[in-house]
Amino acid sequence: MLKRLTKANEEIVEILLGNNFVIEALHFCIEHIPITRALARKLLEAALKSDELLSSTTSNQKLLFFTVYTFFEEYFQRTTTISALAQLPNNNEQKDDLVMFKTLFNLHFRNLDTDVANIQ
Repeated sequence: MLKRLTKANEEIVEILLGNNFVIEALHFCIEHIPITRALARKLLEAALKSDELLSSTTSNQKLLFFTVYTFFEEYFQRTTTISALAQLPNNNEQKDDLVMFKTLFNLHFRNLDTDVANIQ
């Protein structure tokens, strides 16, 4: 019903995230909304929240966060669009995201400098 409105895309994403449909929200964003750093952060936070809800019923693997994070990592590495470059965060935010990812998944094999430079 909201899809009939041409300007309701952000509301649709909020509804999907509110119902913990993070992957569906990501698919919708890819097709209908320009991907920015702020949108990536919103989806990552929703993925963490959904993983916490799921951890009560399954082992605490944070698989949803891992999936969303690796999607955005690859997306921002291969895209050079103006919208992505305009949303560049400062260096501290990049390091915070990478530190959180490393602590969650214990990825000691990655080089901090190359990862931070590639995450836009």
